[in-house]
Amino acid sequence: MKAKWTLSILFAMTQLCACVEVRDNKKTEEPAPMVAVQKFGDLVIDEPMYVYAGQILNAQDLAAAQKESGKEPLKESLAKNESLTKQDFEFQFDRLTITERGVLYTLGNNIRLHVADLSSAGLITTFSEDQTAEPNKVGRAGGHILIDVERAEGVLNLVLRGERGGKGLKGANPDPSMKGSEGSPGTDGDAFGSNGICNRRATGGGIGGQGKKGHPGQDGKNGGDSGTLELKIKNDQGFTYSIQRKPGRGGERGEGGQGGEGGENGRSGSASFSCGGFVLSLGNEKNRGPEGEPGDKGQPGVDGISQTVCIDKNSVLTCY
Repeated sequence: MKAKWTLSILFAMTQLCACVEVRDNKKTEEPAPMVAVQKFGDLVIDEPMYVYAGQILNAQDLAAAQKESGKEPLKESLAKNESLTKQDFEFQFDRLTITERGVLYTLGNNIRLHVADLSSAGLITTFSEDQTAEPNKVGRAGGHILIDVERAEGVLNLVLRGERGGKGLKGANPDPSMKGSEGSPGTDGDAFGSNGICNRRATGGGIGGQGKKGHPGQDGKNGGDSGTLELKIKNDQGFTYSIQRKPGRGGERGEGGQGGEGGENGRSGSASFSCGGFVLSLGNEKNRGPEGEPGDKGQPGVDGISQTVCIDKNSVLTCY
């Protein structure tokens, strides 16, 4: 693990007083839940790290923690909404350093970061760029991020990204009612007539009808909202920041279902071998008509929305 811990982690249960949370351009007083506040001395983030179950873990430690708890690996669990239920976490740092290689993923959780000294050249974000919900699942929102900094230097990049909506499901399989009609039966031929010739030869049955069009695919699911941010800085001399809001895109359209089965060809006519024998079909090598066309695709999901960002510098609050 590359993260450097210069002081031991302290755990303390604290009951938090009411805090201000930003929700769609409005400030509302809401009582914060009781959470375990983790206190760090000095934490250096110089690789991708993740807020998970109240801890800040690199990919290796995260995989180990999930394995120990019987949960799926990171790649699989990130794709399942039920695997990463949004939670509230709070962290306190004497000094937090985020290098150019450092990325802190919040995974859609509501987090509060209280930092005495921040030195940054890295990134804090909600989800990775390619994060997509499971098929037929709505994308998760980015959650709420509060960053309260006493002193800051360097450059902090913040990307609020909603999860892309899941792809719509494929249309249902065809049912028996979608099968094509049966082909018309062939006519039977005659044996030799009194004139010594075959008066009528047998004919093959008609080709079965085409199956009906398949069921339509389901619509893609909606993308998650960007999430909200509140950034408080008391001393920002030599510090800059970049904030991007990227709502999750709507999910892809579901594919149309398979068309109905083609109808069976009609029965072929028959006659004695001397008058044409048995005619199996009208030149059709298959024993049924063509399959129906696939169903139409569903509609694409709707993109999420860009939510509110508030900057509090020197007790001057700006929201957009």
